[in-house]
This record gives sequence, C-alpha cells and structure tokens, in this order.
Amino acid sequence: MNKALKAPLSDFFEQLSQPSEEQQITNYAHLLMADYLIEIEKHMLREKISKKKLAKLLDVSPSYISQVFVHNKFINFKTLSKIAHQLDFKYAFHQKPVEQKAKLDFSPANIDSWMSNVPTASNMADEVDKEFPSAA
Repeated sequence: MNKALKAPLSDFFEQLSQPSEEQQITNYAHLLMADYLIEIEKHMLREKISKKKLAKLLDVSPSYISQVFVHNKFINFKTLSKIAHQLDFKYAFHQKPVEQKAKLDFSPANIDSWMSNVPTASNMADEVDKEFPSAA
C-alpha cells in the first residue's frame, strides 16, 4: 500500500473506532431526533399527511422537511412544538437518566446496533396497516 494513503486510512479507522466527544454528542442527537421523527412519521402515515403537506402547514420548504427526515438538518423543540400543534399530535417520550459515572457508548458498532432497531418506512406502513386495516 502507498505510504501516503496508509496514514490517512489509519487515521480514518482510528476516528471510527474512537469518535471524539463532539462526534459522540452528534451521534446521540441523531438518535434522539430519530425517536421523535419515527413517531411523527407514523402519525403522518395514519393520517395520510404527506411531507409536502407538512411543509405547507409549517410554512417551510419541502426541501427543509426532506432534510430533517434524512437527518441532514437537526430539528429543535420549537419546530417539534409547531408540528405537534399543526398535526394535533402529542409527544410522550420517556428518557431514562444515565448514571453520572456511566459513559454512553457511541462507538460505531453500538450506533449500528441501535439503528438496526429503528423501523423503516416499510415497517411503519405495515404497522399502520395492522392498526388500521381499512386504510390498506
């Protein structure tokens, strides 16, 4: 292997296996946001509300909504509140506090494990079909 490539590749894999504290925080922010977005998307599927319609309701561009749902933009609590208001939707999430001594593991392997439990749009549609058979 070319020596010029070996060092950057080594650095890259080192960063993957030991993410910085800032990267760990960003990874956890994505996981928290995913919790909310999954519930919003389930509600939208049940109510047959498109992302384009959601954008109109929130007076934002459809592009912004798309970027939020693919995690290219972070969503804040004010925007979550607007969504809840426009969709007549209430959030009920319960986060468990972590002991101060315990460190959250944001390693790529652990993130992959968490993300493997996140339902896909197809799985959510199947779940909606089960809950609302007449909608199928």
